[in-house]
Amino acid sequence: MKKLLFSIIFFLPLISCGQEIVDKDYGILDLSDIDDKFIQLRNYKTIVTSKGTFTLYRGKKKKKFNTYDGANLISLSSRVDVINYFDKYGWEYIGSETAVSSNYATKQVYDTSYSTFKKKY
Repeated sequence: MKKLLFSIIFFLPLISCGQEIVDKDYGILDLSDIDDKFIQLRNYKTIVTSKGTFTLYRGKKKKKFNTYDGANLISLSSRVDVINYFDKYGWEYIGSETAVSSNYATKQVYDTSYSTFKKKY
């Protein structure tokens, strides 16, 4: 019983942090701890902040996500999911733009979507 109580008391604060994104290169990013006034999302999969670049999505085939809402691992499978998630934690959607580039030799076209969020005060 003591071990169970100790485990609950010790581990509960660790799993109830709120809005976290776990990145293997940069560690844990808590959306409420970002000091930037603006952040940018690339292709709704990568967050660019002054602290670094954090990935929301890992893997195309298995659709593994590394984003937590409370203690629950959540799936941000659409643009609306991402916008709602950021809005819930104090980030206002400002707008988006798309950059298009091409490779003449391979005749491939690449597009990158950039979305900007502003911190609500």
